[in-house]
Amino acid sequence: MINEWREYKQVKLWSEEPNDIEEESRFIDNSSNKVSILFRNTIPEIPSTTYGTFAIYKYPAKFIPQVIAYVLKKYARQGMKIFDPFAGYGTVGVVSKVYGYDYELWDLNPIINIIHDTAVIKKPKINLLGLMKEIKNSQEEFIPKWSNLNYWFPEEFIPILSRTWGFVHTLTDETKYVLLIPLINVTRYFSYGDEKVHKLYKSKYSKKKIEELLKRNWESQFYNMLEKEKYRTTSRV
Repeated sequence: MINEWREYKQVKLWSEEPNDIEEESRFIDNSSNKVSILFRNTIPEIPSTTYGTFAIYKYPAKFIPQVIAYVLKKYARQGMKIFDPFAGYGTVGVVSKVYGYDYELWDLNPIINIIHDTAVIKKPKINLLGLMKEIKNSQEEFIPKWSNLNYWFPEEFIPILSRTWGFVHTLTDETKYVLLIPLINVTRYFSYGDEKVHKLYKSKYSKKKIEELLKRNWESQFYNMLEKEKYRTTSRV
């Protein structure tokens, strides 16, 4: 219990000597004599759980990267291959790459490929303003073969969405990964899906949101939002 805990001096996690201590206030559970470790404070090279590409996409129940880093630094050996059969966001893969380990990720959700490939690309040299002009002028179209497309999107939005996705599908270089996550986020906002919850859900809020968008200059808002999301992604890779 919390009221049974007392302050103590944290054992230095990377020390070869068990008596080597660090002057930092932590807690110990008297009922079990187990040391409580705050992994976020043990990996200085990853200063926060949202550092860099660990926060390029909103994903439920993401693995804390410092936990993985701690395990790799403590137990992994050169030449090992790291395997995560329930990869989710792909944090295990990103951290493994940071520390120079080969890895393999599995997940049923195909978005793992987009998140991972975006997270590990090198900083792209792209003219972002020029890219936005190309998007606006593109005549390529992509419309998914969904029987319920109109259930999730008002018909007014479908032309601009199809042209923007059509442009992205023509790309073959790293520019594609600068746009994929931003466009996924913007597409969800311009849908009847409630972007505040992780599952697909058509809520009263999302219906009202679309009604309000249609009353305004929604096309300008679409491109402005896409541009902001684009800058946000490129600032983290």
